[in-house]
Amino acid sequence: MIKTERLEIREIDNETAYLIEHNSENNEDKTYDFSSFMHEIVQDNGFGVDEILEIIQVLAKVIKRDSNNSMIFGAYDSENNLIACARFYNSQSNTPEISITVDKPYRQNGYATEFLTSLLQYMFKIRNDEYYIYRIIKCNKASEKLINKLGGVLQKPETKAEGLIFGDYDLFRQ
Repeated sequence: MIKTERLEIREIDNETAYLIEHNSENNEDKTYDFSSFMHEIVQDNGFGVDEILEIIQVLAKVIKRDSNNSMIFGAYDSENNLIACARFYNSQSNTPEISITVDKPYRQNGYATEFLTSLLQYMFKIRNDEYYIYRIIKCNKASEKLINKLGGVLQKPETKAEGLIFGDYDLFRQ
């Protein structure tokens, strides 16, 4: 268990993580509109069938990440409410990928920064990883702001479609 000024961070199971991820994804007032974002990418770039298929392949690769091979942590507030979760996908590899979900009522209060900063310090202490990959959807401005606070270094995308949709950042051991 990790304690911060406002949070208690502990490992959680897949079902618990799903509750917060599912709840946040179904909020009507999202911080970004993924379908409009995808429509703009296709329309603005004059994509044809081949490019659209490439985008679908990129999205399928992300969706197929092995959730069962992940370490999952929850952040709890002082009243023991689960307010955020973080997944370390491919936790058996040298470069796990991180995703984070903060429940809507707790956004824009610095919880994501506090949670991820403390969690990264802990993970670097217990593991030999040199860096973690933090993938953001480019239309999610809150994630972009968070990754910049944490000093993320943008990777070169593997494909044009991937580069238009996602930003993969390396978070190095400090």
